[in-house]
Amino acid sequence: MTKIILHILLLCSLVFGATEVTKISFKQSSIFDKSDLLEIIHSEEDEEFEPRLLKLDKILLSNFFQQQGYLLAVVEDSLYFSRDRQELHIRYIIDVGPRYYYAGVRFQGVVEGDTIKGQLEQGGITGAFTLTRSAEEAKKEEEKPKKPLPYNLGK
Repeated sequence: MTKIILHILLLCSLVFGATEVTKISFKQSSIFDKSDLLEIIHSEEDEEFEPRLLKLDKILLSNFFQQQGYLLAVVEDSLYFSRDRQELHIRYIIDVGPRYYYAGVRFQGVVEGDTIKGQLEQGGITGAFTLTRSAEEAKKEEEKPKKPLPYNLGK
């Protein structure tokens, strides 16, 4: 039985061969260029297609956008095979959502010690993070030219 399965797998690999990624594109509504996003992902054009890298690329893109403040970013993919399944076009569809800005940290709690350190040791402080996006901040931020932070340089 195992020999039959191995023969079928061998036959499929000979018939279909390796699929080459001929094009990678991005559909997005953000300020990042295609070249910036290509630096983040591991899949490359004119290379053999590996399905494992597709999932990894989606995670890397999602993490990148979240680090840039797009906490609700959603990354999907679409694959377009040629008729002979030798060529593949990968398209990443990115919905970035609104951008959030860090507004600060506010500590609340019972004051029993003389210092913050004393309160932390006693467990009397709870933290609250606040994210805001005012219209003025959003307008100023969108008007500035953006250069993405170095990300995933260990390719």
